[in-house]
Amino acid sequence: MLQFVLLVCLPLHSSAQSTPQQAEKFTPAQLREDFTLFRQALEEAHPGLYRYTSKEVFDAKFDSTYATFNRSMTEQDFYTSVKPLVTLIRCGHTKFMPKGEPGGDYNYWYHTDQLFPLKLYVTAGKAHILYHYADGAVAPAGAELLAINGKSFQEIQQKLLPNLSFADGLVQTTKYMDMSQYFSGHYAAFVDAAPVYTVTYRGGDGEAVTADYPAVSLETIKASEQKKAEGKAEQPPYRLSFSEDNVAVLEIDWFMNSKKLKFKKFMTDAFKTIKERNPKALIIDVRNNEGGMDGLGMLLSSYLADKPYQYFSRVVSNSDKKFSFSDKAHEPWYYWYFRSRMKKNNRGTFDVQPAKYLRELTPQRDAYTGDVYILTNGWSFSVTGEFAAVVHNMGRAIFVGQETGGAYQGDNSGYFSFLPLPNTKVVLGIPLWSYYTAVSNEPVKDRGVIPHHIVESTVQDVLNGTDREMTYTQELIRKKAASTQAIRNQQ
Repeated sequence: MLQFVLLVCLPLHSSAQSTPQQAEKFTPAQLREDFTLFRQALEEAHPGLYRYTSKEVFDAKFDSTYATFNRSMTEQDFYTSVKPLVTLIRCGHTKFMPKGEPGGDYNYWYHTDQLFPLKLYVTAGKAHILYHYADGAVAPAGAELLAINGKSFQEIQQKLLPNLSFADGLVQTTKYMDMSQYFSGHYAAFVDAAPVYTVTYRGGDGEAVTADYPAVSLETIKASEQKKAEGKAEQPPYRLSFSEDNVAVLEIDWFMNSKKLKFKKFMTDAFKTIKERNPKALIIDVRNNEGGMDGLGMLLSSYLADKPYQYFSRVVSNSDKKFSFSDKAHEPWYYWYFRSRMKKNNRGTFDVQPAKYLRELTPQRDAYTGDVYILTNGWSFSVTGEFAAVVHNMGRAIFVGQETGGAYQGDNSGYFSFLPLPNTKVVLGIPLWSYYTAVSNEPVKDRGVIPHHIVESTVQDVLNGTDREMTYTQELIRKKAASTQAIRNQQ
């Protein structure tokens, strides 16, 4: 959701302690004070706290975690003790972020001078080495990582998964992508940090090889990523192109609008062009699109619809009053306006009344009526997850790729309250609205949109820059066209 960008206004990132001995320690009383406020704020304000996990389970987890604060702890100790509770909400929009300085680096909270030095490609139960952050190469690239400092990768992954909260419901694809992108930061926060890492990997001959790799700093990782990015041509966040065999490809990197980037005008022009070109199929690529503005996802869906439909069935919040902690939190000053328009429902929550979300939508004049293929992955999240669910429910597209990170039934997002805890200063980010997509069924409970064709890149695809999902989709279109032509020839 658009309102999530409020996050960048806060000092969210850690200045990162090198060793636990150097870090400030907080007393049991301070830790309990922070945790009590953490629990109070979630119970009072989070509209989806019990959406996937029952109150009974949460009460037990809250109580057992509170009992652990019987000794002094560092900020990192507190953070790692509480983070599994955030993950248990199963809401990718709920944030829990250590203190720090503006311009810090999200997901690199601790030990930023002793980070794991290898870039990985992670899938379920496995990791492969892509390159070394310091020199850009490691022998052999593509090797399977077996262990770090004596711990198998399977052990490490099982340690990390309960602490990775950027996913809705029971979705796992987002967590593997998160692990691939920020493995070094997650490992330092939740597993270990060391000046040297002993790495065991499977060599080219199938034998296990063990080698020592010195740790790298966050600056080294950033420099490596910047160098990789420099080789990529800059392009606008939404693009339309046509293949040689007249297949339209619409790429949407995010659902955002601005004075410079006019999404609505782009959509008008794009679908007018598509109608004129009459392509044999339309591919919409929303992989890695983490969301943006609700209305723009709704707009794109209306260009695919073939009859009137509803996008959201309801939008709810926990209260139409200020929260007891609001004076301590960062909240939009104008949020009073939305509170004033809420109405209590028979579920004990409050219906949010922005009519634009709940109105019936109709197909656009230049809506595309041909074959549609939509590419998704674990970072198809928030607005993108909603868009994918609604279009999937319409039956208007064939989906290819991996399960969306956003849940089929909607998400918790909208406006946010960011609450710094008084002692540790760890910030709790609470989404204030629950969105429910207007879907007639949920194919797999508590999951995202699961593609009709599940296609996942191999490590060699990543190393070679091969787009397996796009190639697979284009082949589906070619096969269908050939089959259709063969039928015509027989008539």
